[in-house]
Amino acid sequence: LFYAKTNQSDLWVEVRTEFRDEPKLIELHDGSTVQLNASSVLKYPKKFKKNQREVYLDGEALFDVVKAEKSPFLVRGGKQVIRVLGTRFSVMNYSEDVYSVTTLISGKVSLETFDEENNHDQRIVMNPDQQLRFNKHTGQVTLNDVDAAEAASWVNGTYAFYDEPLELITERLEKYY
Repeated sequence: LFYAKTNQSDLWVEVRTEFRDEPKLIELHDGSTVQLNASSVLKYPKKFKKNQREVYLDGEALFDVVKAEKSPFLVRGGKQVIRVLGTRFSVMNYSEDVYSVTTLISGKVSLETFDEENNHDQRIVMNPDQQLRFNKHTGQVTLNDVDAAEAASWVNGTYAFYDEPLELITERLEKYY
């Protein structure tokens, strides 16, 4: 689906997956790739601007971002922005969920959170094999060491849960089955 943002030269693409869909591989204009999980929406410009690459995510995706020093890559979603230059990471940020979860596989990312009035709240720099959980209601951020490959195993159809409440597990599985 294509739509104009501010004028006819700014065409954007919107890709939606349904709740039982297999992950969908999307190749962006700069060579970066996104694997979009079920029940997700990704919006991105058909062609990135020279000095900034920006996408919008509501759902879950695995990003493999091509390095471009002078053109940061931004993933916007709800009350957070993830800023990268070139890296591989997974984001689970469904608008209806209380938490968003970002897992860094390689490279480095800077994640910024915002409060209810859209004021900048926190900035956290992540290293590989770290997972950040952000509570959208309270603003609480938790950073843990994890096995990043396991956290992104949904790409291969495997979902792993450790020390998660049953309610959160069932909510997540409802998005896929």
